[in-house]
Amino acid sequence: MKLKITTKKYLEVSCWDLDEFLTERFSFDPKYEFVAAEEMSNDSEKSITVEPELDKWDEEEMEKVLEIKKWDCHETGMLLCYLCKKGEIPAGNYLISVSW
Repeated sequence: MKLKITTKKYLEVSCWDLDEFLTERFSFDPKYEFVAAEEMSNDSEKSITVEPELDKWDEEEMEKVLEIKKWDCHETGMLLCYLCKKGEIPAGNYLISVSW
């Protein structure tokens, strides 16, 4: 039996750089915390597929985020897709690395 393998390309980003970028871009107060938002642990990674589209629910959530300038748990993918839709970041598979 052969092991089935798929090759993928990723855009790798440190969670700390992502925190700084999203905090500045959306003027979040308090600052964005990927580790808390995605319930991550040390020496871990999360892949997020970023495409330039949002469904109706995400569009409504983004309106709230933009208005109140606060983030909620598990919204990283939505934030990145919003930025991709606006042409601010490229589409692709993002690999967010966590290490402290």
